[in-house]
Amino acid sequence: MSDRVPAEGHRLRLGRRSVTGQTYALTLCCADRAELFADHAIRNLVGELIEESVEYGFERVDAYVVMPDHVHVVCELGDSKSLARAMNDLKKIIARRVNDLVGQRGAVWQRGYFDHGIRSQADFERQCWYILGNPVRKGLAERVEEYPWACVGPWEKGGRAQGSAPTGGSRGGGRAQGSAPTGGSRGGGRAQGSAPTDEGGVV
Repeated sequence: MSDRVPAEGHRLRLGRRSVTGQTYALTLCCADRAELFADHAIRNLVGELIEESVEYGFERVDAYVVMPDHVHVVCELGDSKSLARAMNDLKKIIARRVNDLVGQRGAVWQRGYFDHGIRSQADFERQCWYILGNPVRKGLAERVEEYPWACVGPWEKGGRAQGSAPTGGSRGGGRAQGSAPTGGSRGGGRAQGSAPTDEGGVV
C-alpha cells in the first residue's frame, strides 16, 4: 500500500454506492496540499470535530489520524445521510471552525475525497493499522503512541463507546500495542475502491 496521498480529487468514480451501515476508510486532503493543520491547536480541533461527526451523519468513528496536510478516518455511515452529504457536512464544519480559529477565510479542503469500503474484519484491521502508522512513516513520530492525533475509538452517538482498540497518544482510548482494532460487523455493501469523488463538493 503506497504512502502517497491521492492528488486532486477531480474524477467521479463510476458506480460509487453510499451504503448505510458500510464502514469506510476515508481520506480528505487540504487545499493545494498545504500544511494547514501543522499547528497543534488546529489538529486538536480537527480531531474533536471528527469525534463529534457521529452526531451528524456517521454512526460510529473507529479511528482517525490528523496529519499536517490531510486526514484519514475509518467510520461507519449512519442512516440519516448519504456518504456524500455526511462528508460534505464534515468538511464544511471543519473548514468553518479552522478558519474561525486562525481568523481568516479561505479554502481548507481539496475537492472531493477518497473512500474505500471495508470488505471484512481483516480489511478493517489492515486499514486501521495502516492509517495509524502514517505519522511514523512520515517521520512525525518514532512510535504510533507518541503521536497524539492518531486515535482510536470507537466513538458512537450518545457518547464514546469503549473498545479494545489500539491508539496513538492521549486522545484515543486503548493501547497502541497488542489488541487489534475492533468494531461492529464489516462490509454491509459492495466494497468501494480507493478513488476520488466530487460528490462531497468543494469546501
